[in-house]
Amino acid sequence: MTSCGRIVFRYDYEARKSVAYEPERCMVGCTTCANTCTEQAISFQPLSDIRLLIKRNKILKRVKKVALLDRDRFGLPESGPTA
Repeated sequence: MTSCGRIVFRYDYEARKSVAYEPERCMVGCTTCANTCTEQAISFQPLSDIRLLIKRNKILKRVKKVALLDRDRFGLPESGPTA
């Protein structure tokens, strides 16, 4: 519960354990909670499974399409800011 910097977990005093109170705040790819859980009660799908889902569902192609639509809709420049 204390290892999460995004405050996903809360302590459930009735159940006397930590619970994922706001799982939507979880950051994709972060596994700090699983790595530090002393009870080994948290696990995540292997990254290879996630990559396969991304590829199978053509997620990157869909994200790029939405990004281009947003760029056109909001009149954004074709490239991001340069340093």
